[in-house]
Amino acid sequence: VAAVAGPAPSGPPAPPARIAVPVSGGWLFHLAGTRRIGLAGSQQPFSEDVTTSVTRTGGSGDAPVMRLTTSSNAGTQDDQRRYAPGGVEWLSTQGSTTGLAYGGTFQPPVLLLGSPVRQGATYSADWSTGQTRGHTATTVTGTRTVSVAGSPRTCVTTQSDSTLSGDLSGSRQVTSCWVIELGMAVTETEHDQGTDQGVPFDVTTDRVLVGMP
Repeated sequence: VAAVAGPAPSGPPAPPARIAVPVSGGWLFHLAGTRRIGLAGSQQPFSEDVTTSVTRTGGSGDAPVMRLTTSSNAGTQDDQRRYAPGGVEWLSTQGSTTGLAYGGTFQPPVLLLGSPVRQGATYSADWSTGQTRGHTATTVTGTRTVSVAGSPRTCVTTQSDSTLSGDLSGSRQVTSCWVIELGMAVTETEHDQGTDQGVPFDVTTDRVLVGMP
């Protein structure tokens, strides 16, 4: 009598082999938080919708470089990331907000999320950009379900802590939730405080994806 195979055991789906490259186009985010720039005044609240424009600027077929540009009421942010087999690398940043300007090319690039994604994974690096030096440590802390454009998605949570010295000095803490199939953090809470060439700042921002290209 021939054996009849039963149904394959079910279980959680296997994670993607690597982090996806985000689709080019406009990604709509809602920003809310507080900011204080300079010595005078108190924390000022803000809340607005912004569009992050994603375009490809180079790289190779296996490791494209994507540019993410965002304009808000407070200023601009212009980042370049490489989506390599080993993860998402932050190559450069240029920004301006309320009279402050910062950024440059990271030497070496900063790993935002390593691939394959593993819970509990940690990675850290010492880097420099222009006259600023920094140390960043990131930990993959878990997963949770979020709603993205009305659909439930599983996202990977990371906690990143940075210390900076030089022209830009202070600290940066970022909690992100990445949807691997989108190649994008769909929620992010960031707290930046310190001084930029002697000008003090303290900014907290919550960023939530509300629309995709």
